[in-house]
Amino acid sequence: MKNLFLFTALIFVFIQGQGQCLALELKIDIENINELSKKEIESLNYLREEEFLAGDVYDYLAEIYSLPVFNNIGRSEDVHTEKVRELLEAYDIVDPAENHKAGIYKNKKLQEHYDALIALGEKSLHDAIIEGLTIEEMDIKDLQEALDNVIQEENIRKVYDFLLMGSHNHLKAFNFHANNLAVNYSPQFLSPKEFKIALEKEK
Repeated sequence: MKNLFLFTALIFVFIQGQGQCLALELKIDIENINELSKKEIESLNYLREEEFLAGDVYDYLAEIYSLPVFNNIGRSEDVHTEKVRELLEAYDIVDPAENHKAGIYKNKKLQEHYDALIALGEKSLHDAIIEGLTIEEMDIKDLQEALDNVIQEENIRKVYDFLLMGSHNHLKAFNFHANNLAVNYSPQFLSPKEFKIALEKEK
């Protein structure tokens, strides 16, 4: 089992490296900065803290459990939240997470999510894996809904597509461990069909 976890950790590090390369290539087109709608600004503000929430939770779980997936995905979330910060800066939007402190959020909904997730993740490794699946499922739903209904600006759409790809990879990683640890999980934010499609998305 230890060798299996090590192998999957190495695979994820490879995927993570590919994602970081893509992140470096993901440049904001400053020649095409348009005025954003109120909903686009709200989406960016929410996503900035939502990505911090994921990273904060995974960092916390990495201190409790030795499974590499928490630390690996936590580092990916650092890249994600930085890409959102770059958008906020480019569009001259005040950063809602400036001087962020782990576990503290301006958005009350996200604060409630964090508190509930931490309480669950502390119980057992099985619950922590469920927590990872829950977070990535929530991220996929929020990103896809924003792309479908809110985001028009091309600079932002490119970043959201990048984050969505990352969330699909994270969901697969947690689902792999759920299968190997015999963790029973039922989708909470996506329909069973949407969950299956998310797992089948190509990297």
